[in-house]
Amino acid sequence: EALCCSSTWNRLTIRAMLQRCWGRVWDACSESGSSSGDAERREPEEGGGVRGRWRRATPYVGLAFLTLINLINYVDRYVPSATKDLIKKDLGLSDFQTGFLFTAFVLVYMVTAPLFGYLSDRGISRKIILISGVLIWSASTCLTSLCVNFVTILIPRACVGIGEAAYCAVSVTLICDYFPEQRRSRMLTVYYTAIPIGSAIGYILGGTLGDWIGWRYAFIFTGLPGLVCLALIPMKLPRKGCLDSSNNSPTPSLWQGTKMLATNRAYMFATAGYIAITFGIGAMADWLPTFFSRNYNTSMSEAGFVVGALVVA
Repeated sequence: EALCCSSTWNRLTIRAMLQRCWGRVWDACSESGSSSGDAERREPEEGGGVRGRWRRATPYVGLAFLTLINLINYVDRYVPSATKDLIKKDLGLSDFQTGFLFTAFVLVYMVTAPLFGYLSDRGISRKIILISGVLIWSASTCLTSLCVNFVTILIPRACVGIGEAAYCAVSVTLICDYFPEQRRSRMLTVYYTAIPIGSAIGYILGGTLGDWIGWRYAFIFTGLPGLVCLALIPMKLPRKGCLDSSNNSPTPSLWQGTKMLATNRAYMFATAGYIAITFGIGAMADWLPTFFSRNYNTSMSEAGFVVGALVVA
């Protein structure tokens, strides 16, 4: 009987802690019209029933949705790498041209990502940016199946870079507004697990579908899920900065923010190291399936499975 009472007490204590925590999160995110002086707001009373449970689960629902979209993001990104030789043969391209498709994607992504972040900071709706990004990259992936030469495949791949840049520029900020500061690192870790998993799926699906039914259908089948997920986006988004610590200092301008980062040695060294890592890994990620296919006489589907296994290993 003592053990039963102790177990019941523990469950009630944990439940009360979770209710207080997520009740505070929901209250901060839902009251978009409140002023900055409401930081000392009293905790809301927890409601029962389905509606109360849904409110407490909203941050996790938002995290799951954003992680799913990020997974689809990386699936679409690596389908061309898994079908490189099939595209080359069908369109009569050179290795330089097939390799430049990934380069064009990266260049466009690099240029447009700061632009979308700037637009978000200047009051453009994050929901609009999010929907536009998913729509652009998913539609461009599907349209890649209609290309007939190098130019017609280069343009949609560059547009994929625009769409993914728009999505990634705002998705991380949404997660930061769903969860308090002490939980953000853990939740962002969940979000970024979509990178290796999505990349592996992209290699496997791209190579398999390319071998079985043709590389054009591989782009169609991997682009459609993003368009389907657009129906899930009209959810309640949190107010920007609703869970940040109170800070009355003015927001720096674009020039001031750039100068602050440029004079931060830790940031500059970390960025330089990440650039070096990305340079090496990016080349290997784009060409590794083709390397296995050409040098070990494997099909693109077999090469995709090998590379996919290596990515998640």
